[in-house]
Parts: sequence; structure tokens; C-alpha cells
Amino acid sequence: MWRQTTQKKGRAFFVGLRALLSRLQPKRDFLAQLVSGGGSMTLIVNLPGDVNMGDILEPRTLRLMSKLGLELGVEIFPNMR
Repeated sequence: MWRQTTQKKGRAFFVGLRALLSRLQPKRDFLAQLVSGGGSMTLIVNLPGDVNMGDILEPRTLRLMSKLGLELGVEIFPNMR
């Protein structure tokens, strides 16, 4: 298991996701081997549930996630600060 944590303030929380995907892009062959061998990769976005926020996940980011074989998880935490 590998974990990368990035905290973003404000509404543009997918900016960190795009930056991580850019770092993973050169490793796409290795990541494809993990998935084809039965592994899985999930990017999880944790959001506070006590504030109104939103962001847009652009098509180019979705395409890159698809090409890398990544799943997207979203978790909402009411008391996260």
C-alpha cells in the first residue's frame, strides 16, 4: 500500500489531484502492470462535510485517470478540519 496526502484550502480541491496524476503519468506502464496483475489503484478525496464546497473534475483529468486505470473515491467527514 502506498499513500500520498495533500491538503488544500479553498474550493479547488481537484488541483492536488491533477498534480498527483501528472507525477504518476511517467509511471503508467508500471501502474498498468499492477492493475493487469489483479491490483487496484484508488485516489480518495476527503472532504469536510460541515461546509459548502465544490470543484470541477475536468474531462482531461478524467481521461488521464482512465488511462492510468485509477478509481476515484470521495469521502465526506462532518468534523474534519
